[in-house]
Amino acid sequence: MGQVGDSTTPLSLVAHSTKSTQVFTTGSDLTPTAVPLEPMWARLSCSSPDSITNANRQKYKAGADYGTIPQEGYLMFCNGYDTTGRYYAAIGTNDATFGRDESDAPDKVSGSTLTSGSGIPDNASASAKFVRTHLAGVYSGEVVDYGNISNDLPRGYLYPIKSPSGGNFLVNEIHTTSSSYDPVFAYDGTLNSKGDGDIFTIRLHAGAVDTSSARIKLRIGCEGTAMTSSSSGETGYSNAAIELEITPDAYNQHATFLSYSQPTLTSVWDDYDIIINYSDYEYDLYKDGVAVSTGNAMSNKSDGNPFDPADMYGWAIDAKNCSKKTTVLIDRVGLIRPLNDHPAGTEMPPATSMKWNATVNSVSSLNLTLIDDDATLKLLSFFNQSSYADWSLLMFRDTVDRPIWRGFVTGLSYGQVASEKTPKITLTAQDSFANLDHQIPVWELGEGGDANSTSSVAFNRSEAQNNLNTYFFGASRLITANKTLGYNEYEDGSGVFVKHLDTRARNRSSHPTSNVPW
Repeated sequence: MGQVGDSTTPLSLVAHSTKSTQVFTTGSDLTPTAVPLEPMWARLSCSSPDSITNANRQKYKAGADYGTIPQEGYLMFCNGYDTTGRYYAAIGTNDATFGRDESDAPDKVSGSTLTSGSGIPDNASASAKFVRTHLAGVYSGEVVDYGNISNDLPRGYLYPIKSPSGGNFLVNEIHTTSSSYDPVFAYDGTLNSKGDGDIFTIRLHAGAVDTSSARIKLRIGCEGTAMTSSSSGETGYSNAAIELEITPDAYNQHATFLSYSQPTLTSVWDDYDIIINYSDYEYDLYKDGVAVSTGNAMSNKSDGNPFDPADMYGWAIDAKNCSKKTTVLIDRVGLIRPLNDHPAGTEMPPATSMKWNATVNSVSSLNLTLIDDDATLKLLSFFNQSSYADWSLLMFRDTVDRPIWRGFVTGLSYGQVASEKTPKITLTAQDSFANLDHQIPVWELGEGGDANSTSSVAFNRSEAQNNLNTYFFGASRLITANKTLGYNEYEDGSGVFVKHLDTRARNRSSHPTSNVPW
């Protein structure tokens, strides 16, 4: 780690579009937001993804055999930092209630573990596939006493698992009888890769009842459609530049709390860092800062050509042989360029100064000056590529668990003083609110307007106002009404009163009624 000021502060660049859960950014600070199936003007609301309660599509009672007919269902959501990318989670071959059928008791046993039929309708075989996806701050549970279901005590306890960031993380509970890889979770969006030195990083924990055959596959930089669920089955990306097979750990459980010893978070979570080298078309794999393998060949595209940085699109998780419970917890995902604290232990250019500026009612900014004599960082590719993509600058304190500041990179300057003979790079970043300064609603431009044009454009003011009214998010715009209470004399002194509809006591009035003199 490079010394910045008086404290050790890791710094990272992260590709803007891959910030998950929290999937999902480096720093694990993301709260995903559900995406409605269709526009719901004036009814927009934020919610956490949950495949049981708010899946986008979930066919009820999909087939009499409870599982061999795909339900054509999915959960789709995005995150608040970048709504252009979407996440898809498979649901399985039936709805969450299995058609409101009765289910087997958990004491259905086979050897020393529960069978896949536990919790499945008792008049049919186990569903071929079901996946439960949601967010959690703590993941824990109990192991049912399968030898004596009437026993008041569980057979064991799962140690509570928390995120090192202290925030929420994504939970995928998986059951699939398929012996080939089945799509479970996918990110549908560009990775914003720029070139050599890009690092795909993910922090996850995989646990399973049966670790002998259950496997998880991580796929990075893909071709095809992220996820499709139809009556003929579920499919994911057709091809990927990088694939990594992961063997789940056994569930970390204990039979009693009498000698309880909580595992450390570092022993539960695994950090996978994949350092990409497009020039040699290979990648190095690091797990928890230790090299697992180097010089691994990347796969080609379906047309036989290699993946370019611009071709790297999406990532996905597949599973197979998970007929007994398997769980994948995801804390963070991102495509990054570390400015210090490199996973391979590479000595990084030092940061000579850092200036953070934040005032009331203004956009905060961060200026960072680095000395890069050997051009180790290769930051020019962020600005001279054929396509531009937003990248973020993240600042951490002590460890790279959760950022204390985040903002979009807005500029890079390169300078060298002849007397010093040392090139200096200055990075400038502003927090997310800076984007509001150049957001233009499309309806303000009119039908013939061009978002890239700076010339005056005529527009329909009434149409623009109607669109602006949708930002009341379920409420109604307040109305400026007459100052009277509602009944006025027809003529002064006549004693005849009539009702007025524009009274200040009317519904949705902008006038306070608590001060009305009675």
